[in-house]
Amino acid sequence: TPLGRRRCFAAITPAEASYLCNRGISVDHDSTANARERKARAANAAGEATMVFYFTCEYKDPGGEPYIVYMGADKYENEGLIEWGQTRDVWFHVDGLSSAHVYLRLPLAAAQDAGVRCGDLLDRIPDPVVEEMCQLVKANSIEGCKRASVMVVWTPWANLHKDETCMQAGAVGFHDSKLRRLRRIDKDKSIVKKLEKTRREAHPDLQQERLQYERDAIRWRKNRDKANRDSKNAREK
Repeated sequence: TPLGRRRCFAAITPAEASYLCNRGISVDHDSTANARERKARAANAAGEATMVFYFTCEYKDPGGEPYIVYMGADKYENEGLIEWGQTRDVWFHVDGLSSAHVYLRLPLAAAQDAGVRCGDLLDRIPDPVVEEMCQLVKANSIEGCKRASVMVVWTPWANLHKDETCMQAGAVGFHDSKLRRLRRIDKDKSIVKKLEKTRREAHPDLQQERLQYERDAIRWRKNRDKANRDSKNAREK
């Protein structure tokens, strides 16, 4: 590249920019944070794999099925979780403080039984599971983990509102503030230790997971409706 030529890089660190400038190349570059945010959004749009941490709840669904607990590695990875969540997911966050975005994924049958109303999904979560989620999100807040107690907010994933034109990476709002629930949580290290022992890292294809869930949900509802019709016909005979 001839000296003095101006080049624009989509994502470049200040150190890289300094190196190029010393070689006579003038560079337009964004901050590292902005570059990472654009990369994250581009990856989400393409449905690329996101680094996710998974945990296992001590308690199971009344039907015996396990709950899936997961969170993004950082606020940039959270963008993929916001983009490709499922309608059976419930989002947890420390209210008023920076923290991890922790999601609880209900078993298929429990989510379908909850119906189409977002608020009904919250009623399907046993209180001990809510406590586990609240403790986990508190422990993964830089400021919240230092406090004896914090307020934790949770709401269905479908109630999250993301405006990419004005919101930074990891930031969300709510479509309906009435669908939020709040609880004051006191630190309980024993619950957090049990959950942390189950932590595992994975790089799922979130887009494909959601598509598969939607297919499974349709199949489940068809089977349920067929079973209901068969039962009704049997009673009428």
